Amino acid sequence: MTSLDRDWYSQYSCQMTNRRVKPWIIALAVLWLSWLLGCNEDLKNQCMGVGDPSWEDVERICGDGSLSLDWENLLNPVLGFESHRLKDQSVAFHDGYFYLFAGYSYRSPDLVVWEEIPSVPAGDLCFAGDRWIVTHQVGYPDEPPDSDFRKIVWRQSFDLMGWSESEDMIQLDKDRNIDPAIAFLDEANVALVYKRGVVIQESQVVYGTFDGTGFAFGSSGKAYPGEGCVLDKEIPIIGDTITRWAENAQIIKIDGTWRIIATARHPDRPIDTGYVGSHEPFVYEIEGNDFSQWIRKRHLIIPEESWNPLMHANTAFLLDLRQYDGWFYVFYSGADRLDPDSRGHGKIGVARSRDLVDWYVPGDMTGVGDDGC
Repeated sequence: MTSLDRDWYSQYSCQMTNRRVKPWIIALAVLWLSWLLGCNEDLKNQCMGVGDPSWEDVERICGDGSLSLDWENLLNPVLGFESHRLKDQSVAFHDGYFYLFAGYSYRSPDLVVWEEIPSVPAGDLCFAGDRWIVTHQVGYPDEPPDSDFRKIVWRQSFDLMGWSESEDMIQLDKDRNIDPAIAFLDEANVALVYKRGVVIQESQVVYGTFDGTGFAFGSSGKAYPGEGCVLDKEIPIIGDTITRWAENAQIIKIDGTWRIIATARHPDRPIDTGYVGSHEPFVYEIEGNDFSQWIRKRHLIIPEESWNPLMHANTAFLLDLRQYDGWFYVFYSGADRLDPDSRGHGKIGVARSRDLVDWYVPGDMTGVGDDGC
């Protein structure tokens, strides 16, 4: 066992002990994972979202040239501070500026020069016709500050600079309700996904309406990130803990198909290892308009750099900017050291792709000129 493996196992054991997970769950998970990762590559591909990346087929667009980043001379991380970490970021491109919201908020025309703007809590960002909506979580006022319980709230803005106050978005049983993301199915109807639970964490979906001033939702139900596999279906607790575990969802429509970008377990380290070598970006498709079924799970393989070997590409957020310059951009949080609470001192990196399969970090000019673009 290498020193990294020992550190990883030590941290995992400590976390699982703190969470008071029953020993039989750990034993069952270890036996199952040993078989899955060591004996059945096809099943690993199915469960963990790896394998042949040719599944994706997005339209190649050259763009109108209205965005021209100096990619060759840009450096990662594009934004970071020694005084505070950046994580759970959402990003918008509007009127020639990139807007980044990660608890602290900034904007930049070129990903080099940034200015601080009015702060918005870290969460998911959705454009809804004439406004942007941020969804995030806050603690309950009647709970102590260190409580795990969270409720879901929202804010809106018409210019990304001035924001309304946070308001309750949905009434849920008191629990750890976090990482809300919404999709507008039309002008009035929405789908909301979020994560619920402390020890056993489940993705949830609920449908509702928006009237311009607030949301009204029905009852939530379980969502299934990835098709899972035979043992997932026979022993669901393992799937929820490992292969179907997902968080920090972003819902985005690409070429007429709804997709979800979310953080999930690293295919080679699927047991919960906190932020060390575990949390990776994945893309899923929504089966029809059923947001409970996240299918065709695939790992977004972002090149590792010297600034992010510890926390590699966490809380990814995707921008489809093909209409401007022909590229998709993904913004992610990375780190080369831990904070005292072991959640990683996050800085923000960026990578780009023409097809959601091959990703290039700043300085890598691969793909320039492909298909005449």
